[in-house]
Amino acid sequence: MQTQAEAEARSLSPELCRRIACHARAGDLPRLAQTNKAFQLASEQRIYRQLNLGVPETAFLCLNTIASSERLGPYVHDLCIYVGDRRWQRHPLPHRYWQAVQLGMKKMRNLEFVYIHDPTGKNTFILNPTELNFQVREAQLLMDLDESMANFLNSQHRVERLQLADEPSQTQLKPGALAHLQQFSGPLSVAAQLMTTRLTHVQIRIEDTSTPASLDHLFVHLSARMPLISLNLLDIPRGHSVNVLQTVSKMWPDLKYIGCLSFPSRERERFHRSLATMHHLRIIEVYATSWEPQPIGAIQKIFAAELYVFCPSLRLIAFWVGDTRSVWALEDDKWIFQSHNPSIEPLWKTV
Repeated sequence: MQTQAEAEARSLSPELCRRIACHARAGDLPRLAQTNKAFQLASEQRIYRQLNLGVPETAFLCLNTIASSERLGPYVHDLCIYVGDRRWQRHPLPHRYWQAVQLGMKKMRNLEFVYIHDPTGKNTFILNPTELNFQVREAQLLMDLDESMANFLNSQHRVERLQLADEPSQTQLKPGALAHLQQFSGPLSVAAQLMTTRLTHVQIRIEDTSTPASLDHLFVHLSARMPLISLNLLDIPRGHSVNVLQTVSKMWPDLKYIGCLSFPSRERERFHRSLATMHHLRIIEVYATSWEPQPIGAIQKIFAAELYVFCPSLRLIAFWVGDTRSVWALEDDKWIFQSHNPSIEPLWKTV
């Protein structure tokens, strides 16, 4: 026998049910969905809008449920597939798991954000564009860039933000692919292919085989095409940072962010001269790991003040010592240490 509360719930209008479901706690939505058809529709739209699937058993069941339904797939706008369960991090997931991922994605025609981390990097068949019906705005694909992924990227015409695994790849994208891309993170070999007029934020992993000549070649092409305001260069060989900053300051004097450069422990004049030409720079990240002794605490504050003398537009300075990042912010003409939460958005994305 239904309770009075359940009877009253069944008499509510669909619009009121939608509003109630919109403000309900996430944990209450499955029970709410069982109340009536209106609550089921409103609750399912919230339940499936953002799927964060890090437990393979749960992901397998959820994706198979979506694959077997015409109703649920269109509700999904954000999809995260990864292996958060340590039991599965030591062994590759079976092929049927990745088949379930593909079958589920086939029904997600309204997908706007996709994050997929395959520890093996090999299951790119799930991205076969002939099997998928969505056009995402953001993709984070931590898998091998092979022909399957290249075909997927070539088919995506709305992508504005893209993150790829840092491993270099010889796979080529089609000329003109990803024409709307504004933000890219990935290896140098891929960045060199993305000569669009819209890219404003770039993070590049410098590969072991990179040379100063190859970097200069990349910069020439990037400078001619990209209105960059943020450039994050990872793993620059320590002896090349000053030359890189000198080149970057000439090609993109309007940058608002630059990182991650090795901060010279001596003879910093060229470093200072390059900074002095960057009148719009607001954030800089530097490495000081190689220093002896390593600068910490008040010593970093002194160096922040030094950099500010040569680049008075700076508002945020981050020092890396080993794996520890210390962030200093300018407040009321004083450099104040900020406790850093590693879960916040990377600094290069914030300008």
